[in-house]
Amino acid sequence: MKTKCNRRIIYPTLSILFPCIIGITGMLSENVSIIIWGQNILLIFLLSFISFFVLKHKLKFNYKLIIVVSAFLLGLTFLGPNMEGVHRWLRLPFFTLNISTIVMPITIVAFYKLIEENKFLISTIGIIVIEFLLCLQPDASQLSAFSLAIIILLLKSNISKIVKSIFSVTLFLLTLKSWIWLDTLQPVNYTEGILTMVLDLSVVLYIIGIAALFFIPVYFLIFCQKKSRNICVGITIYYWVMILATFIGNFPVPFMGYGISPILGFYIFLIWFI
Repeated sequence: MKTKCNRRIIYPTLSILFPCIIGITGMLSENVSIIIWGQNILLIFLLSFISFFVLKHKLKFNYKLIIVVSAFLLGLTFLGPNMEGVHRWLRLPFFTLNISTIVMPITIVAFYKLIEENKFLISTIGIIVIEFLLCLQPDASQLSAFSLAIIILLLKSNISKIVKSIFSVTLFLLTLKSWIWLDTLQPVNYTEGILTMVLDLSVVLYIIGIAALFFIPVYFLIFCQKKSRNICVGITIYYWVMILATFIGNFPVPFMGYGISPILGFYIFLIWFI
């Protein structure tokens, strides 16, 4: 059992470490400081190490509390300074965190579990609150990824067809709005523009990097239990949409580009998954 748990941490860790190293290669070619790219790789090793100890204990997840905390943290982004009217970050003394990329994976899990338990009232209220907060930030990438994952979970639930239709249309319209009125933030080379940096270095490395990014959530599809198939599909779609969004707008490239927040979100979900 111990060996099995170790493997279930090692395999996904390697899956995000590989594109991270490709991104570091691109950064090194542009003389980006080790202070920037070192944070990603250091956090991957730190969180994988912590995960081994956390999994020795049987964790219990309070899904209602997860939704409340996620909404609270997303709301905190509006209290601090913004960047050209965009509120996506929580600025701490030593780090600036992109809150949505941390909380969204486990929040999607929370909605999945509550819907599965037929707790539709808190699920519908929570979905509306999270959606509007993402729309107000605004964050088209996270809104699109979250919306599509939730629509998939709703379609496979026991909620009435009318409610499914209303929510699906609402989520679609909010997502469409976020793309029509897209923010005008300029990309940072080693965050949003990392794929371009890698392309300038090598076309082959660029193609391998993109393939590696899309492969990351496939691990959950391969190793999930049958009863967890729906949430694993939802999380896979979430990550794929987040990656695809980087080709359309100026959004952080998860794992490959600089940014510790997606790594935190990934490991929180991984601990739940295992």
